[in-house]
Amino acid sequence: MAIAPPEKIEAKYDLPENTTLLVLVRDTALQDDGETVAIRQQLAARLSNQLRQHDVVQHIVSYDELLTLMISDPNFDTYSADEVGRKLGANQVLLVKLTAFGLKDSELDPFWHGRLKTNVQVLDTSGQVLWPDDRLFGYPTEPAEHKTTSEVSPAYGAKVTEYLAVMMADHIAKLFYDHEIDAALSAQKKREAKLAASGLSME
Repeated sequence: MAIAPPEKIEAKYDLPENTTLLVLVRDTALQDDGETVAIRQQLAARLSNQLRQHDVVQHIVSYDELLTLMISDPNFDTYSADEVGRKLGANQVLLVKLTAFGLKDSELDPFWHGRLKTNVQVLDTSGQVLWPDDRLFGYPTEPAEHKTTSEVSPAYGAKVTEYLAVMMADHIAKLFYDHEIDAALSAQKKREAKLAASGLSME
């Protein structure tokens, strides 16, 4: 049986190569518990690294610079995304908004089951949204999920968080550069998207 060649997926948005970009992750529910802070930090750092590795833009504000501002400025949480970008010398901000995040199905559940959903926007430091221009709350990314595990150790939560950050960073980064995907996987994703649109599930 012939093997179908990989399918080329084009970037959803081309960031200007000569821009200075800040990756900023925020939680729409304004949670500041340890788990939410950890996923925000890991996602921002890993996404910045992946964009850098694929030469998406010439300069990305380092996560260390962002962290320094977060720690040193008591008013950090009151700043808009474009204000943070200006303070760190960025021209554009890749704003990632956490819309759903959890490591367990409930506080009483002993088993780990990680889920993460995000919306993303690109804006300049005047506050103008550059992309997407047709979605008020940003572009909804492919969700990241860590399947339910029989592991109950409290320390395992850190591994679930790391897994979600790695997966989501990959989903988001690939919105901004051309890449290839296995043809069979592409067909499966299209079927899942079609079923999701109709309110059904493949499970």
